[in-house]
Amino acid sequence: MPFEIHDQALSIVGPRSAWHECASDDVKGYLNRRCSTATGELFVPTGQNVRRPDVVGLSVSRQDLVRERTTMLSPGVIEVVVEIISHYSNKAKDRISVARDREQKFREYAAVGIPEYWIVDEALDDPLDASVEIYRLRGGGYVPIRVVLLSQLLTEKP
Repeated sequence: MPFEIHDQALSIVGPRSAWHECASDDVKGYLNRRCSTATGELFVPTGQNVRRPDVVGLSVSRQDLVRERTTMLSPGVIEVVVEIISHYSNKAKDRISVARDREQKFREYAAVGIPEYWIVDEALDDPLDASVEIYRLRGGGYVPIRVVLLSQLLTEKP
């Protein structure tokens, strides 16, 4: 089971849906064309918390990651961090999940200086597509750059 450390407590993240996994694979493929490598399931320290982003685009090669047996990433090697929002039928659990990605992680990643943050969420008009919100770090906080459908982003040159 995936987990993170938040407020000095272990937080278990529930199983991901097929939609979540497909979106993750698509984003990873796109970022592998834009960055030295893209991966997921590695830890990122954000102050007292340790996050496990869905996807990260890195400035280091896959060979370096493997050679160093990397499990914890320095924020300095991260070009893009991506969180894919997991929705739940339980409204209370859904609100917590959305707030974690849109508020808590948004602030934490900015505070450690990660240059770009993407939030991927279900597209309202097409349950098979996703909305990608792209933010860039400016003046210590993220500012919105654009919102694009994942299907459209995948057709663009990185």
